[in-house]
Amino acid sequence: MITESLKVLSIFIFILIFFINSCLLILPSSLIGKSKYGYKLARDLIQQHLDFFYNYGLNSKIKYSGSVKFTDKIDVLVCNHVNTFDFAIYLSILKQFCNKEVYFICRNNLKYIPIFGFYLKFYNFIKINKNLESDRDILINLINKIDSGIIVIMPEGTRFTEENYKKSKEYSNTNNLTEFKNLLYPKIKGLHIICDILNKNNKLGNIIDFTIKVDNMFLKKCHINEIITNNLGDSSVVINNYKIKHIDNYELFKQFFIKKWIIKDKILNNTATYKFKNIYPSIPFYKIYLLIILTLNFINIIKNSSYLLIPAAIIIMYVIIKLSN
Repeated sequence: MITESLKVLSIFIFILIFFINSCLLILPSSLIGKSKYGYKLARDLIQQHLDFFYNYGLNSKIKYSGSVKFTDKIDVLVCNHVNTFDFAIYLSILKQFCNKEVYFICRNNLKYIPIFGFYLKFYNFIKINKNLESDRDILINLINKIDSGIIVIMPEGTRFTEENYKKSKEYSNTNNLTEFKNLLYPKIKGLHIICDILNKNNKLGNIIDFTIKVDNMFLKKCHINEIITNNLGDSSVVINNYKIKHIDNYELFKQFFIKKWIIKDKILNNTATYKFKNIYPSIPFYKIYLLIILTLNFINIIKNSSYLLIPAAIIIMYVIIKLSN
């Protein structure tokens, strides 16, 4: 019961950080000329709390085997989708190796989720409609604007649950496709479109492959309710890197990627044979202090109800953001 209460409190605090970021950093920054410093600070505040939140808040150690081999181009991170907060796992690991901008593929309808939807507007989210033609145009437009970074895609398209696995298995059997024991059958067309566009623009780097396993929730539904009420155990990640092949031929590309997915499936059966390194979270105290300053500043404005203080508060916040960069 105590563990469940701590997890609920941890999730609440994490959502509160999202809310504070939105109100005190992202929104004011957008009002003063879309300041990149406000966005950067908001992003850093979230990312630097992720490993602490996941390790101690959710009581699950993050550990990894292997290393990330990134390039000076746009790398593509592919991983299996295991739970609601698995973004904390791969972002915590990525920051051990590089500080590249990370771009997330997500459904456009997520923008209607309170607070999180507001974040989507200003953060590095690639909002797609799951319509191949319109999504291609969205991706081309994004790729034309960036030269380096990491695009995150989860080819399964949804989180692993017993129900989703049953549907995936039926789909594989019906269409005479490879059946996986520990993964959902991947949706490859989206990945192919991304790799094809990057390749044609000479911006395609490595494929970074994260195979994730949450020990006590392996092959089980792991949404927020399950995360709160269960002991997750360790969250282990096996890292592989490779160059994609046969981009100009979709069928050969598909065969190539399915072989990689078969390897991932086998890895999940043999994680005990790998040597893992633990991630030891640290608390970014100076940025927590900065958040407290900003919070008190805005509370003071509300308390005094003086509109004359608002420009001064925004200027002070802008200077603090500049100094923290």
